[in-house]
Amino acid sequence: MPTQSDVTTGLATLGPDGWVIPPSRQTVGSAAAVAFQASATGLQQPIGVPSGSKVIQATVSGTGSVSATVEVYGNTQNANSGGVLLATITLAGTNVATDGFAFDAQWPFVYFNLAAISASSSVVARLAV
Repeated sequence: MPTQSDVTTGLATLGPDGWVIPPSRQTVGSAAAVAFQASATGLQQPIGVPSGSKVIQATVSGTGSVSATVEVYGNTQNANSGGVLLATITLAGTNVATDGFAFDAQWPFVYFNLAAISASSSVVARLAV
């Protein structure tokens, strides 16, 4: 598990299968690495994922009615285009909403598209292996 020092000094940390967890995606003290956090629509940077079972969970939070749509893509390349749609996570609720899915597909990279988000909300997606 990365230490707070690893995160704040910008050192890359290796995950359990030797893949690099970039500092911007590390979560200290948690089994799930932050894949992305955003409050505006758009494509996110790809992340390398290890082989085996994985869980992706997205959470939208804000005040009052919140909603978001997160598309998750698998890719053989370290790029945020040209991938295969693995799932669409549709979130809606009051103040917070969470959903996710598990998968075993052997895509070496995944990337996210925050396709829609309600005003004054933010989305955090996490990847757990």
